[in-house]
Amino acid sequence: MLSQEYIDWLNDREIMQYSNQQFLDHTRRSCLDYIASFDQVDDFLWGIFVDDDFQKCVGSISTHINRTHNTADVGIFVGDSGVRGTGVGTKAWIAVCEFLLKECDVRKVCGGALATNRSMIKIFKKAGMQKDGRRVQHHLCNGEAVDLLHYCLFQKGE
Repeated sequence: MLSQEYIDWLNDREIMQYSNQQFLDHTRRSCLDYIASFDQVDDFLWGIFVDDDFQKCVGSISTHINRTHNTADVGIFVGDSGVRGTGVGTKAWIAVCEFLLKECDVRKVCGGALATNRSMIKIFKKAGMQKDGRRVQHHLCNGEAVDLLHYCLFQKGE
């Protein structure tokens, strides 16, 4: 269910300050096109919900699996400011990582964040991810060059 609230979050430069999505203008059509792009075998897009009847979407989490290398890239955003800092994002991130490692038999799950995105780095650490690289001064954030940090989680035994 694509709500106007969700589209508004994507267009909110403060909410999206750590994402390249901040440089795009999102419409209902662009969001529907993005959702349709996940109609492939190894790509997933989930809404993040905080209620049992799935009426209140607070963000989304996406994955792209590369079967050639058996890796998965994960991205997340929580748009609803009322749930930020409550562990909702961490819970969703860990659940998706477990799904990818166990159900999709991916050998490595990857995520990246700007060094200034402390909330995302906390999620990586709580999920048991390890540092996997740094691209020095790779992105501009509020006019400042910022490092892009990479984290990963391997299947047990790797």
